[in-house]
Amino acid sequence: FPRALPQPASGVTIDEVKKSSARRKRSGIAANTAPTRAHKTGVFWLAPVFLLIATVAVLCVACLPYVDMAVSAFKVYLNDSSTEIAPAEAGKYPAFGTEFATVQIPSINLIYPVMQGDTEALLSQGVCHFYGSDLPGENSSILFTAHRTTHFSGIGALEPGDSVTVDTSWGTYEYAVDEAMILYPADIAGLLNASQETLYLITCYPFNFIGGAPQRYAVRCHLVSGPPHSFGEEAAARE
Repeated sequence: FPRALPQPASGVTIDEVKKSSARRKRSGIAANTAPTRAHKTGVFWLAPVFLLIATVAVLCVACLPYVDMAVSAFKVYLNDSSTEIAPAEAGKYPAFGTEFATVQIPSINLIYPVMQGDTEALLSQGVCHFYGSDLPGENSSILFTAHRTTHFSGIGALEPGDSVTVDTSWGTYEYAVDEAMILYPADIAGLLNASQETLYLITCYPFNFIGGAPQRYAVRCHLVSGPPHSFGEEAAARE
């Protein structure tokens, strides 16, 4: 026998019962499928966010060396505007903080004043002479230092045979590049007291290191020509 349909409540027609049943079925299907759709949509939105974060991170790492260079240049500008360097007195041993020479390296278009001492304020002005080393003409080790991001930014391009000229009030000295060395700060003392006149150009290394670089880049040069010179008791007094 055919199954009897449930009788609708009083006042409700068969069509209304069927429509209500259809609405309940559609509601159930929507309830079951909505979370899946929402989950898939969420995953698709996260992918571009992660991609954007990764891109920003890569750009930040790539730009940090240039930011470091810009900060160093800005420090130089600040010091330049507030520090005046007096010239050294001719014929006397250069006093600490005075300008006593000019260094020129044609192969890398470098020409800067040389100051006695290597404080941060002096390093912002040009090339500095390490106060514990000798001076041109004294037949031993001469140490010149400068920042890798400013005055000595090009010494990594020097090649053997390149000319370096140091002009002082007591004479002009010509040097030729021998080699470049990578050292640690503790090794610098070993460059002093050479048995013959040797000029070292020293800066921090690696050149593109972010922050305080752990090593030193030193270019060794031998004397080609220049007059011997001694400051006598004045030179001895600095020891």
